[in-house]
Amino acid sequence: MKQIKFGLVGLGRIGKIHFENIRLNCENASVIAVSDLGPDNVKWINKRGVKHIYDSFSSMMLNDEINAVIISSPTSLHSEHIIQAAHAGKAIFCEKPIDLSLERVKKIHALVKELKIPFMVGFNRRYDPSLMKVKSDIKNGIIGKPQIIKITSRDPEPPSIDYIKTSGGLFLDMAIHDFDIACFMNQQKVISVYSSGTVFGNPNIKKLGDLDTAITTLTFENGSIASIDNSRKSAYGYDQRIEVFGNLGITASNNKLADSHYFVDSNGSKQMCGNGNLADISVFSFHPVKHIACGEGGMLTTNSKILYDKLTLLRTHGITKNNISENHGGWFYEMQKLGFNYRLTDIQSALGITQLAKNEKGVIRRNEIATRYKEAFRNKIKFQSLPNLIDNLRNDPLCLNDIVCISKGKTRKLGKNVVENIFKFLH
Repeated sequence: MKQIKFGLVGLGRIGKIHFENIRLNCENASVIAVSDLGPDNVKWINKRGVKHIYDSFSSMMLNDEINAVIISSPTSLHSEHIIQAAHAGKAIFCEKPIDLSLERVKKIHALVKELKIPFMVGFNRRYDPSLMKVKSDIKNGIIGKPQIIKITSRDPEPPSIDYIKTSGGLFLDMAIHDFDIACFMNQQKVISVYSSGTVFGNPNIKKLGDLDTAITTLTFENGSIASIDNSRKSAYGYDQRIEVFGNLGITASNNKLADSHYFVDSNGSKQMCGNGNLADISVFSFHPVKHIACGEGGMLTTNSKILYDKLTLLRTHGITKNNISENHGGWFYEMQKLGFNYRLTDIQSALGITQLAKNEKGVIRRNEIATRYKEAFRNKIKFQSLPNLIDNLRNDPLCLNDIVCISKGKTRKLGKNVVENIFKFLH
């Protein structure tokens, strides 16, 4: 496997994230060189054994061992570094924005096209699994033609004032991701942009001529509209949501879970099981006959921080290091509540992980069995499908109005009340 050898410029917050992602997650890539380090980062980079450290980006570009670069320097230097890397024949990954000047962006676009340089801007949200499903719904025509796109993008805290000074502002530093997603989803040219914003937080942001809150409306060539709301400070944490409304339905991604995608068409709502939209807590069994089998045990999912904290405490007999009244050393814990010490063993967890790889095949097989049951009972027992509200079960289970019970060779029909009581105890 060919090794990709990166040079990296700019070791701020995002630069360190890119560095560590490659170091820890990419077997066929490594960062072998860095440049333009601040004094605070020399010690950090020395601990990670980087082969080459350069005082300038231009010097780093002379290293023929490097075949790709990551540009995470300040915005004002992006275009300069892109031009140098392109002329050096390096593949380029650049943080957004390319430049604050549209004319300069056009020139860079022409340059990398002329030199046939592999080039990518860091619009990472296109690869978010939930957003990819939204895009797939649009591409497959499930919701028809997009008419309204709503995007919410809020950060938990604003960046430092020093960062804001050279960031290009809220629109070119933060909302640019949402502009990209709106265009990526709609595949239409934008013909007008209208924004309104203010500052609710740090007054120094206003002194710099920037904003921390804004709403932007994009109008596309075909008349469709995108509405984007941004905030630098969300008291409850990151908030990233999108909704695309079309003439045949809606597809969207909520903010709460790693996979919060759902869509709605003329047949009703379809959403991920356990996403928290229908219940405070969802319970999953890992019994041997279930989709994910660990021998025993189960899983709870919730979007409530209060319930999560309580369940976590109960799981460990109420033993915690949080809110300890006295500090007696690293070994000291407190039992703040009586709870249950229920956990999967290592062996059961390993078994569950192997089952995840077979989950899709298991669902297909269960659907085949359900179809056979329906065919077998078609002329013998009346049955109906459960409502679309829980269509996420992949294949409707049989909801029997009558059950025929065979005992010692005799057949009798069970009444509806008995059937309902039976179903109460079914796994």
